[in-house]
Amino acid sequence: LGQPWADEIRGVANATGFDLGEMVLCNLFYELNSGCTSTVAMHDDGTILHGRNLDYSIPGLQNITIQANFTRNGALVYRTTTYAGYVGALTGMKPGVLSVSLDQRHTNATLWDNIREALFRHGNSVGFTLRSVLETNSSFEDAVSFLSTVDLISVEYIIVGGVSAEQGAVITREREDAIDVWRIQYPRRWFLVETNYDHWKPVPSSDDRRDPANAFLNQYSPSNVSTAAFEQMLNTYPMLNGMTTYTAVM
Repeated sequence: LGQPWADEIRGVANATGFDLGEMVLCNLFYELNSGCTSTVAMHDDGTILHGRNLDYSIPGLQNITIQANFTRNGALVYRTTTYAGYVGALTGMKPGVLSVSLDQRHTNATLWDNIREALFRHGNSVGFTLRSVLETNSSFEDAVSFLSTVDLISVEYIIVGGVSAEQGAVITREREDAIDVWRIQYPRRWFLVETNYDHWKPVPSSDDRRDPANAFLNQYSPSNVSTAAFEQMLNTYPMLNGMTTYTAVM
């Protein structure tokens, strides 16, 4: 697992009394199964809004959802919304710099493909990678460039928001690199919605959260979109559903 992740997971196991192997598995669970809705939008004053729901079929995660603040010399460096015991980052923001969220990409890839990638090609856990970006990257463009090329265990969508006009992107990832980087282009495309399917392909009727989210946001414009609108959209069915563990707006 590499550092500091190995030591942090070992520390969590020691502090909680959980078996170390169980803690390692828990910290790789995102690569196993999840569903999500993420949205990034631009207000006409240049403000970037970023919201997400994180869905899991594992019961009880709502009860261990926490906000973690990472500080250095007493100052906040970045903040994540996460689950107690998980040391990666699936949702996070670095004040004045960027925000990130992760959506699983539903393809024909299997769990065994992810395990093989981890064992034999030394791909990176996407959750650990996103936390590294929050720790070290100092700009939106640097983050998008890095997240488009770093080797990953699993195929994903990485959604990145910045702090300046048009700094919103959805990165569609294969394990080796990005096959698409979809960006805000104001005013023609002022918001992006990503669920768990390639944005240029139809979504299955059995899991269509994209069209309702698009329809909801199309009621607004860049001049009146707000965090309240994002919260309302994310708390409306089917974006909010029985598997939703938390909602975050950044």
